[in-house]
Amino acid sequence: MTVKEYLRQAFCLKCDIERKQNQILELQAMAERTTGSYAALRVSGTTSRSKLENAVTRLADIGDELAKDLATYREKYREISAVIDAVENPIYRELLSLRYLSFMKWEDIASAIGYSSYHTTHRVHPKALRAVTISKDALECTYCNLL
Repeated sequence: MTVKEYLRQAFCLKCDIERKQNQILELQAMAERTTGSYAALRVSGTTSRSKLENAVTRLADIGDELAKDLATYREKYREISAVIDAVENPIYRELLSLRYLSFMKWEDIASAIGYSSYHTTHRVHPKALRAVTISKDALECTYCNLL
């Protein structure tokens, strides 16, 4: 894994969290418009679950996954923040922070730093990445490898 991929882990987790939050909203909407079945036993003799029951079960499962992802996100965010804070050059540190912790677009980063063009951020970015020091172990055991 590269330094760039390592730094992108917070963004990957954030996307996962947002996807699960959207799934929860969809399942909640489905559960609200679905009526439950009160028959304990179907005519065919099977006891299949209702749409409402399926939605509620899935909602609970995704809620558990979301809680775990949020804990992982907070931990990974702190870890990446510490790595970026260790960069000596303040411009590199700001660029990396805006990109990998605030998830800003290149144009917005250029404006925030005071560059006249986002092309300058593209030229400075590789230098900033080279200024990051991460242990080999941290680069091997990471969240984005699981995606």
